[in-house]
Amino acid sequence: MLCDAKAEQVERALGRLGAGEAGAFDEVVQLAYEWLGKRVAAILRDYPAVRLPSDEVLHDRVLGRLRTALAAVLPKTCEELTRLAERHIRWAVRDVVREQRERPDVASLEAPGGEVAAEEVEVAADLIDHREREKFHEAAAALPEPLRRTFCLRYYGGLSEAEVAADLGVTDRTVRNHWRQAIDGISVALTGRPFQGELPRLRRENEGGGSPLCPPGPSKA
Repeated sequence: MLCDAKAEQVERALGRLGAGEAGAFDEVVQLAYEWLGKRVAAILRDYPAVRLPSDEVLHDRVLGRLRTALAAVLPKTCEELTRLAERHIRWAVRDVVREQRERPDVASLEAPGGEVAAEEVEVAADLIDHREREKFHEAAAALPEPLRRTFCLRYYGGLSEAEVAADLGVTDRTVRNHWRQAIDGISVALTGRPFQGELPRLRRENEGGGSPLCPPGPSKA
């Protein structure tokens, strides 16, 4: 276990990362690299149809997600880091699964036992820790129009870009711009800076959730 052997080193590196020291992220990764690699390999064993090698998933998927996550919410302890990394490893692997399931030349990617692994993903997870969920909802509700409406329709209502564009009477490009600005606005409210990295992708698992602070749009039925 990473934290059994290197907790103090990891936490010092996290402190330097929080202070904005150059190279601190690389130091964190170097300390956690062996543990990260083993976790990626272990999780990939649950998805035998995924043919990507574990080191490719680690470098191309996980480290990018982890860099973005640490820029938004910095863990204070080694245990918090491992929990954060574990979530992003699973989400990165599930992203690969989704991509392969959309390819017509790829067979079923069901996990052992015939059931697709349970989804625990949320678009907001790239921005915040689950303990900050209330602040996230409040930041969403405080967005100026039309950003708030766009965000609510997309995130809480689960509507596609085209559906939001039709609802608001704007173009798909305008919806994408408003989505970007909304994500940046929420990130600024939570972290003091715009969202860094690739925009989080909306997952249909979020459909219909709603929020009393930011009501969903009209039903698609």
